[in-house]
Amino acid sequence: MPVGRRTHRGGAGAIAYWARMAVPVTVVTGFLGAGKSTAIDRWLRDLDDVAVVINEQGEVGIDGALLAARARRLREITGGCVCCTTQAELAAALSELADAGPARILVETSGAASPAGVVRVLTRLDPALRLDGIVTVVDAARIERALS
Repeated sequence: MPVGRRTHRGGAGAIAYWARMAVPVTVVTGFLGAGKSTAIDRWLRDLDDVAVVINEQGEVGIDGALLAARARRLREITGGCVCCTTQAELAAALSELADAGPARILVETSGAASPAGVVRVLTRLDPALRLDGIVTVVDAARIERALS
């Protein structure tokens, strides 16, 4: 029986099948200026077929323009955090990108966002997406001060 763009297999192997077929989503988080966009830009040089969601706290985004040339597809969410005020927009963007069939989706949170809100959105979406990991980018020159 077709489910979305993938074919469902019943029985004991269904969970393993969905885990293999689902598009992995990696959440990239960290404080403002920590280097999230720089890290993503570097990863995009080595990875093919990657879609990116960028969350900008303000109304005008800067990071999207920097990454647009490298990403297969890019969605920019501005005007609020994807962890709380723009969760519905994040859900729509992730579903749209998953339908395009990328090998991976990277979600860059704003410097103020909590990755927990993104994880909540992912757990509510269909099994076409799965959380692959949460990467926290830290400015090494400022980490000691931030931890004290």
